[in-house]
Formats: sequence, C-alpha cells, structure tokens
Amino acid sequence: MVRWLSDIGRPDTERVGTKAANLGTLFSGDHAVPRGFCIEHQRIEDQLEQSGIRRRIDRILRTLDRDDWSAVQNAAQRINGIIHDVDFEASFQEEIESAYENINLSQKVRNAGDKAVELVGGQRETDFVAVRPSTLQDGFATPEIGINGKEAVLSAIKDVIASGYNADALYHDAEQTPAIMIQKMVDADLSCTVYTRNPVTGDDEILIEAVYGLGLGIARGDCRVDRFFIDRSTGRLNEKTIATKRQQYTRNPATGTLQQATVSNRKQDDRTCSSDMLSDIVNKALDIASRLDDPLRIDLSVGRNKTFILDAQEPAMAQSQSDPMDASSPLISGITASPGRFQGDVRQATGSTLPSDSDVTVDTNTDQQPLAHVTAVGGVVTDHGVVASRSAQQARSRDVPMIIETENATTTMNPGDTVTLDGATGMVYGAETPTTTDEPHQSTATSVPTSATRLFVLDGEVSRADGRVRQRPNGIQIQTDDETITVTTAEDDGIDGFYVTDYASVLQAHHTNRNSGGHVVLDVDQLVAEDDVLDEAVRTVCEDGRCMLLMREPRPSILETAIDVAVEGIIIPENIFDTVEQQLARKERRYLLDELRHQDDEQD
Repeated sequence: MVRWLSDIGRPDTERVGTKAANLGTLFSGDHAVPRGFCIEHQRIEDQLEQSGIRRRIDRILRTLDRDDWSAVQNAAQRINGIIHDVDFEASFQEEIESAYENINLSQKVRNAGDKAVELVGGQRETDFVAVRPSTLQDGFATPEIGINGKEAVLSAIKDVIASGYNADALYHDAEQTPAIMIQKMVDADLSCTVYTRNPVTGDDEILIEAVYGLGLGIARGDCRVDRFFIDRSTGRLNEKTIATKRQQYTRNPATGTLQQATVSNRKQDDRTCSSDMLSDIVNKALDIASRLDDPLRIDLSVGRNKTFILDAQEPAMAQSQSDPMDASSPLISGITASPGRFQGDVRQATGSTLPSDSDVTVDTNTDQQPLAHVTAVGGVVTDHGVVASRSAQQARSRDVPMIIETENATTTMNPGDTVTLDGATGMVYGAETPTTTDEPHQSTATSVPTSATRLFVLDGEVSRADGRVRQRPNGIQIQTDDETITVTTAEDDGIDGFYVTDYASVLQAHHTNRNSGGHVVLDVDQLVAEDDVLDEAVRTVCEDGRCMLLMREPRPSILETAIDVAVEGIIIPENIFDTVEQQLARKERRYLLDELRHQDDEQD
C-alpha cells in the first residue's frame, strides 16, 4: 500500500524502511522535507510473488556460484531483465499513478476529498521526482533522479528493485527487496552530507562534505568536495579543506536527465558553505539528532534559498581503529575514508575478475567500478573520493581500509607492487617502511608536542604486589618485594610515595600521601573493577594529592578523569605511547573547549 510521508513516522519503520520513517517524523516537525510517498516493502514483495518474478529469481539464485564473479554478473543481468520484462498488476500501477498525480497536494487538501483535489490540481507535467530505496544498506545503486511521467516512474521503481539484486549484492549474499520512496525533486544549488559524529575516527565532531549542484557528486564520489570539521560542544570550526570544484551534477531543465556540468570559474575555488550557513546546518543536524538517534548521517540540499532534508539515517561508522605506523617516506598520502592497516599487492579490478582479499585495488574513483571491487579486497586507494560516498560507506561497514584523495595513486602504484596502507594517517608505504627512530620516547616537555599531560615510559613489567615509588637519577623506580622497575624521565621531582595495586591500599595510601606530600602511583590495570568504582578511586586519591597512573593499554574513560583531576603524569609502555598521546591531546582540547563554553554560559 502507498503511504504519504506526512502520515508515517518511526513506528512504521518495519513496513516503510528507515529512510521513509525518519523523513516522515521530520516532515511533521519544523524541517523542510520534500513531499512524497512510500510503497511498503510487503506491497512490492507481493508484486514479485504474484507476477512470478520471485519464483524466477529464486531459481537463478539456487544454482549461483557466488565466488564466480562472471557468473554473478550474468545472474544480476538476468534478474534485471526479468524484473523489467514483467508488468505490475493493474491495481498496483493505478495506485502508484494516482499518488504520483497528487504528489503536490498537502495532507489537508487530500483529506478534503475528491472535489478539493480536483479543484487544487495535483501533478504538473513539468515536475520531476526522485525514486529511492528506503534504506542505506549495502547493495543499492544510486537513486533514480529527474523522473517525469507515470511510465517513467514505474520504470524507475523497477530499476530500484533490480538494484537490490545487482552484482555487488549477489556477490555478498545481501540481495533484498526494499520499500521505495517517490519524492519531489529538489533542484539543488548546493548539497551536503552531515555526520553528527566523525564516521572515520568516532570523534565527537561534526563532519560536513559539500558540493555544488545535486548530491550525486557526493554519493558517487566523483566530484571534489569541501570538508568542514566542527566541534559539537562549541560549534567552532576546527578544520576545513576547500577543494577546486570543477564539476557538479545538474538536471537538464528540458529533459530532466542528469548531467555533469562545469562549475563557473569564479566559484570553483570559493567556499561552498559560509560561516552562517555552516551554523544553520549544524543547528539543523543537532536538532534532527535529538529527535532521532545519534549518530546520524544527514543529506541536505539547498534550493530556492531553502534547506531540504533528503535523508537521515544511522551512518556506516568505522568498525575498528589502528595505531599510526612508526615509519617515514610514504609512497603517497591522502585522506582516510575507512581506517585500519593492510599490506598487499596492487591489483586493478577490470573485466570479469575481482582482486582477492589479499590485494589492494587502485582506481581514480571506486564508484566507477562495481562496489564489490571495494569490499572484496583487503584495501582500497583512490586518486579522488569522498568520505560520504557509497563506496566509502561500504568499506567502513565491512572493515576494509580505504585511503582517498591521493591525487596520484593510479600513476604511482603499479600492478604487482607490494604496499602498506596506514589508515591511521592516510599514508601508503612501499614494500619497505623504515622506522624513523629506534630510540624510546622521552617524556620531556619537548617530546610531548600534542599533549599537556606528562607521559612516562614503563621499562619492563611490574609485579602485582604493592610497593614504593622513589626518584633516582635515571628516572622513577617502582620497587616491590620481587623487583625494581625504572620509569624513564628526564626530570627530578623528588618523587617518593606508594605504588598501589588493590583497593584496600587506596585509602591508606591517600591518607599517608596527603600528609607527607609524596606521590601515589595507581596501577589502573590491577585496580580495574566497575568503571565507576575505578573512576572514584582515581578521583579520591588524585583530586587533592600528587598522583600518577600506570596503565598497560589505552583507557579513554580514565584519561578523561585524569585530565579532569590534573594527575601529575601517566606511565605507559612504549608500544601504546603514540595512541595515548593522541587520545590525550584530543580529550584535552575538548575539555578546554567545554570549560570555555561553561565560562561563557556563566557570563551570559
């Protein structure tokens, strides 16, 4: 059955899909959502059953060898032909055509009855619509945009159904039949995708990618974009990259067909989004996130001086993170679209063959190839690309490292070359990746350029027994009954105190420490219990005394507490030094911004 966006909301998600349900929720609010309607998933599935299409598709899939890329491509073509060759039921077609004719009408007019509908008039011949799957799951091709006329709409619906059975979906055993949305098309002057949290790093910042024209330039990843990174807490612009934007997608006003057009010379190097526009976009995004779930990926288009919401769904976030490689002289560098580290041989994905999961595929832009070329490999490198593109979303959802915007990957990386992708930095290294130094990190002020919290390197392992902490000429010594461990430092603070490994010793050490002015070193890994218990122990000992923490693995929540109570320092093994240093730097910046905002609020 057909459902108008104005009549649905999140309780209808199972029947109409997440895209339609979320847009229906926003339609009834303060946000501008293009008018449209949705065909329920079950209604489409019934059509496939009643027309015999489902039986013919199942027959093909029963004998399909999904590891044979040629067979998969052939099966996708056959299924596409079957879907387009069979007519829908007459009642189904009439229902779609009637809704299409009335797409311009408000709910109030439709509810007033046939005479009101006839008086106001519905679809105009010059109006164009977009036909989209109501999902962000893997597999679907880019939406059909610029559709005009009843027959064209029915054909576009078949295109969307068939895209759920394309070669990429079949290869990954992920074919599906969606609910489908038909909406008024926005002739956009500017389009952008907003992530309410960074999808690559998971950081608490808003990422905006913007292009001139229609949003296909983002979805396909073949237009250059401006990027803006905005602190969620303060709304301040942390970082921006302004690209030279030579191409944009537009609609031919006469035929409605999409075309790539040249951006005027005077606009190519301009910012797509002014400061005021960014502020408006951020406010809209955060308001939408408060109504739906956070994080979100939100697609917006600006046309006729109005910002329209085209999509708001859960984003494909990175599945894992990796520490930066300690290496120099990268072969090329770019931007990480999906994190992780991978080493493999360069292979070009062409014709009827796919690289394997032990290979790195290289292309000017991956969306020019079937999306299986992205997710069937171990790593992806491109000359250009967009973090919000469909290929980058798939790479993140399947934990495939992907580096984009290298500019020269296709001319620098040759088939057969062995390369290493470092998704933590966006660097690509050759077969040999020499380390920059064999010297251990030193925790002097000059060796900690990004973090204000002092870091000390743990040289060796410490037993589980409580002990003493003493200052020696070559650093801090942690002395227990079994051993003496040195913690490297270039400073002499006259440290003398207690090394604590169990909660029974915490209060005693805290009392003695407060009276003597000495140090307490809390072994976080030995004290681990519930997070709130450990947090309270750190606060009890450190808030009014000289305190250090020892931990053997990164613990982001404890780092936040450490910053809040201003611990004297953190002792860590060398192998996690870079990771903890970067985490501390990010959290310290966020902490300072929050403090500044709090002060501003008090002054107001």
